[in-house]
Amino acid sequence: MNPLSFTKNSIAIKRGKFTQQSGVILIEVLVAILIFALGILGIIGLYAVTAKTSVDAAIRADAAQLADDVIALMQVSDFKTLSADFVSPGTKTADFKTGRVDPLLPSAEFTVVVADVDTVAAVSSVAASGGSGKLVTVTAKWLTPGRDGTSVKSQHISRTAIANPFTTL
Repeated sequence: MNPLSFTKNSIAIKRGKFTQQSGVILIEVLVAILIFALGILGIIGLYAVTAKTSVDAAIRADAAQLADDVIALMQVSDFKTLSADFVSPGTKTADFKTGRVDPLLPSAEFTVVVADVDTVAAVSSVAASGGSGKLVTVTAKWLTPGRDGTSVKSQHISRTAIANPFTTL
């Protein structure tokens, strides 16, 4: 018998075997597509969370850098007029907010508070050395993009002590 020739009986037998499993492969393929689609949706969701977290981290880094910049500006300014120039709404703080803060953190609240180290129960290198100085607190508050506006603002607070250069130790 030729292996390529078919008889009615051989085709009927093969058809009988196939009729018991008809559609099983189609169901397996559909289940595989469903699992693949769920995996892709999970990856897309992970990407969205990663993008949001990345934006939030960049904004926090900008806020920290701005706080450090205003503190550095205070350290090179005249110590005697430090409070008048920088305590919100001081002239230098207003200029700094307009020129540096607003482009990076629109609609952010940026405040500077300066207190004498003698009046604050603070442990710092200034107080420990017996000198006088100022305790500076810089606060930046902003709404993180993607929030609905009614949520609590995010914030960054930096504190440092600035020694009086006119004090002899």
